[in-house]
Amino acid sequence: MRLIRLCFVLSVAVLALAGCRGNDVFDADQSSAQNISVAQSGKRACDVVTGVGHTYIVGQFTFAGSADLVVGGQVFDDVEITTTLLEMRETDTGTLLALTSHAFGPAANPWFVTTDKARLEPTGVPGEFRINSTMKVTAPEGMRGNLTAHGTISLIPGGNGAEFEIHGVLCDGPNTGGKEDMSD
Repeated sequence: MRLIRLCFVLSVAVLALAGCRGNDVFDADQSSAQNISVAQSGKRACDVVTGVGHTYIVGQFTFAGSADLVVGGQVFDDVEITTTLLEMRETDTGTLLALTSHAFGPAANPWFVTTDKARLEPTGVPGEFRINSTMKVTAPEGMRGNLTAHGTISLIPGGNGAEFEIHGVLCDGPNTGGKEDMSD
C-alpha cells in the first residue's frame, strides 16, 4: 500500500505546475521546430500556461507521461513529463504530503524543471486520491514561475495513473532556485 501511495505522490506532483519564464520559454529540441515565446508584459515577459496531462507509474519513485500545454496562446501537444518523488510522508488522516520534481520536455534536455509540494487526499475509493500541487520553476537560469496542478491519481498497479489540469505562468527573469522542503 505504501508503494502505491508513493507512486501516487509522484503523479500528484505533475498536477501542480506553476511558473514564470521569459522569451523562448522552451528551447525546443532539435526534432521539433516549435518554440514557445513569452508575450511581453510591461517590464517583464510572462505567459499564461494551461493544459492537461496524464502520467503513469514507471518505477518505484518515477512517473512519466505527457501533457498538452498552451503557453501564451501557442499549443504544444504531447510534451514529455518525468516526475520524481523526492520525499513523502503520510498524515494521521491518510493524506499524503510529497515533495516532487517535474521535468518538462525531452528527458535529456528538459525545457524547464520544477520542485513541487503535493497533497494527495483519499477519495474514499481504495488507492485513489485527489491531487493538489504547487510547482516552482527551479531550472533553467533565466526562467521563473509558478504552476498548480489539480486532478486525480490511482496508485493501484495497472490503474489509470494521474490525470490533471495545469495552470500558471512562466516568466523571464532569474529563478531563486534553492531546495524546497515539505514545510508549509
